[in-house]
Amino acid sequence: MVYLAYISIIICSLSLCIGFPFKLPHHFQSSKSNHGCDICADIVFLFDDSSSIPVADPHGFHKMKDFMVAVVQSFTNFGPPNGVQVSVVLVAHTVRNYFYLNNFTQEADIVHHMKIFPELKGSATAIGEGLKFVREKSFLPKYGGERLCANKFLVLLTDGKHNLGALPKPQAEALKYDGVTIFVIGVGPKVLMSELLAIASKPEYVFNVTDFDQLATINDRIVDDACNVAKGSKLTKQPCSLEEISKTLIPYGYALVPVFYPLTQKKAPWPPGLLGLDQLANQHHLPWLAHNEHSHQHDEQSHQHDDRIR
Repeated sequence: MVYLAYISIIICSLSLCIGFPFKLPHHFQSSKSNHGCDICADIVFLFDDSSSIPVADPHGFHKMKDFMVAVVQSFTNFGPPNGVQVSVVLVAHTVRNYFYLNNFTQEADIVHHMKIFPELKGSATAIGEGLKFVREKSFLPKYGGERLCANKFLVLLTDGKHNLGALPKPQAEALKYDGVTIFVIGVGPKVLMSELLAIASKPEYVFNVTDFDQLATINDRIVDDACNVAKGSKLTKQPCSLEEISKTLIPYGYALVPVFYPLTQKKAPWPPGLLGLDQLANQHHLPWLAHNEHSHQHDEQSHQHDDRIR
C-alpha cells in the first residue's frame, strides 16, 4: 500500500512537469483563472525611458509599466520548467537591466518589481545599444535562458528614434537569427516607422499608437500573437530534472528516491524516459531518504521481535 502511494505521488509530480493529464485535488489547485495563455516563453521588455516621454505625457512612464504588467498578467503559468519568464531592460542614453529572466519566477514578484523600478529620464535613445544588451546578456543560460522549451520574445517600446550608439537593424537581425521574435511598439508621432519595421520580426508585429493611453488597447494583440507563435513552434515542454521533481514532492512530505527504494529495499524499474537517472538518485542523498531507510529497518526489527514473542 505504501509503495502504491509513492507511485501515485511520483506520477502526480511528473504530470506537473511534462503535462500529463493529471488533475490535482481541488484544494491543491491554483485559484488563478484559466482564461489566458499557457506557454513556455522567455519575454524581455526593452523600453525607452528618455526625457521626451514625460514631455509628451507626464504619466507616460507609468502607463508603459501598466502596459507591461497587463501583458504579464495575461499568462497563466510562470517559471521553470515550462512557464513564462520575464526580464525588463531600460534604454535611454545608457542601458539598465532591472531584472533577468530567472530573478523572479512567480507572477506576483514579477509584477511587484515592474511597478517599483524608478524612472531615468535619459538624455538620448540608444535603441541599438539596448538591442545589443538583450542579444549579449538577457537570454544567456546563467540568466535563465537555457530552457529548450522556451520561445524567446522581445517587446520594444519607444516614443522616438535611435540617436546614439550601435545601429538598431544589425542588432535586431542578430536577435532574429538567434530565434528571438521581436514586437515593436511606437508611441506618438516622433517614431521612425522604417526603423521600427527593420527591427520587428514581421511588419504585422509593429504597433503604432497615437499616445500612451492607447497602449491599453494593444496588450491583448501582443499576447495573442506571442501565444500563436509559441503554439505553432516545434518546441515542446521539457521533462523535469530529478531535483525539480524532488522539490515538487517536498511540500507533501514525500521523497522521490524511496519510490525506487521501496520497503523491500529493491529498486523498481525506471521508466524509459528516465533511464540513467538511477545513478543520479543514488548520489542525490536527501534527508528524508535516510529517514525512510531508518524507518524501514526499525519496522523490520519490530516485526522480528513480534515474531519471537509469538
